[in-house]
Formats: sequence, C-alpha cells, structure tokens
Amino acid sequence: GNSVGTAYNSTDLATSVHVLMVENLFSPYKDVVHIVPVHSFDASKLYNLLDKVVMGHEDIGFKVNGLVADNNSINRKAVSYF
Repeated sequence: GNSVGTAYNSTDLATSVHVLMVENLFSPYKDVVHIVPVHSFDASKLYNLLDKVVMGHEDIGFKVNGLVADNNSINRKAVSYF
C-alpha cells in the first residue's frame, strides 16, 4: 500500500511507516496499536517510541513479555537498548 502525508518527526513527507502491534500469547487476539509515518528514523528514536508504547500498555494492565522485530539494523539496535 501507499502512505501519504507528513512524517511525525519531520516537516517532510513520510517515506515509510512503522506499525506496532500487540498479540496475545494464549488467544488469537492481535491488533495494531500504533502507526507512525516517518521520513527518517534512527534506533534511539525508535527505542523511545517502543518504550512509550510498552510502558503505556503496562500502565493500563497489559503484561509485555517480549518484543519481536525483523532483521533490519535499526530495529535490532533499538531492541538492544532494552
């Protein structure tokens, strides 16, 4: 699909989108919880976003058991900060 609009971290147009999802370990439940259009992103910014999303879910009663990411270098580095 296509993403059209301004990036959340820049006045430039978004060139990609980070989609964060939750998934239950014991049921088929899964859902998109955050969609972030970005122009460029680095590991520290992604880590800050992931940390806010994880802490926000724990604050409302979810228990986060882990994070899963693809093998992209920015994703690997961001997850390593945990």
